[in-house]
Amino acid sequence: MPLEEQEWLLLGTYLSHVVVARDGTPARLVVPDPRYFGLQKLWMSAQVKRDPRKKPKDRRQGMAVLSATKATMPHISMDEEFEKAIPVELQPFYESWKVNYIGSPTPRWR
Repeated sequence: MPLEEQEWLLLGTYLSHVVVARDGTPARLVVPDPRYFGLQKLWMSAQVKRDPRKKPKDRRQGMAVLSATKATMPHISMDEEFEKAIPVELQPFYESWKVNYIGSPTPRWR
C-alpha cells in the first residue's frame, strides 16, 4: 500500500535476499529498488517541512546509494530507459547526482 510521499519506493524492482542473524537464524529482507530509494532520500533532503538536521544525512545517503548502485550492481540498469521512467518530480535529483558523480573518480558530494 503506497504511503503519501513514499509511493516512488514501489517503483522498479525490489531486492530480496536472505541474511543470517548473529544467532544463526535466517531472515529474508525485501527492500525497495535502490535507485528509487536513493532518489527518495534526495527528494526528502529538499523538502521544506523536513527536519533541517536530517536533510544533510538524507542527501549523503541518497548520493551514496545511487553511487553504490552504479558502481557495484551492474545488473541494476541506470541507462536511458531507466532515466525515461523516472517520475518528473524525481528527475532533477537524478540529474544532480549525475552531474556530481558520473565521470568523477571521486564523488564531489562529500
